[in-house]
Amino acid sequence: RMDAMRRLLFLGSGFGSSKDVEFSNYRSIIDGISRGSSMSLIVSEIYDALIEAGTSEDKAKAAAAAVPSVERLATKEDIARLEGATREDIVKLEGATRGDIAKLEGATKEHLTKLERATRGDIAKLERATREDIAKLERSTKEDIAKLDKRVAVLSLAVFSLQPAILALLVKLVFFP
Repeated sequence: RMDAMRRLLFLGSGFGSSKDVEFSNYRSIIDGISRGSSMSLIVSEIYDALIEAGTSEDKAKAAAAAVPSVERLATKEDIARLEGATREDIVKLEGATRGDIAKLEGATKEHLTKLERATRGDIAKLERATREDIAKLERSTKEDIAKLDKRVAVLSLAVFSLQPAILALLVKLVFFP
């Protein structure tokens, strides 16, 4: 039973040597509970009573061996010590967890600050490039409009200056075929 209790409390599974939480309190309490020799110790009073009642020797031994001796049972004091040790360990773990969370929050804030700076820099570069592209497009558009204005002016001049000649040609074609 004590071996099962030790396994349940994770003693001997690596936790006992943890650098953050000391579990030696449990070991001393468990060792105090497990006074006496082996688990198969027979409670002689029960064995004697069963033999007196007429039970066979084998059955009396088996029944007496199944009942734990008083020395092997945990007392309220033992349980209270375990509870106290558990509370202490919980407080230590809570403190360590708070410290870890604070470290993670700090690292996360620092990383976010770096990302924000990088993002602002990227946005500024994109804004500059966009302004430059818009300025190029505006210049190009103004140049194209100026070229078109020149062509329209030339065509207008040609149409207005050649208008009498065109009119005469039309009259000749219509009236004098």
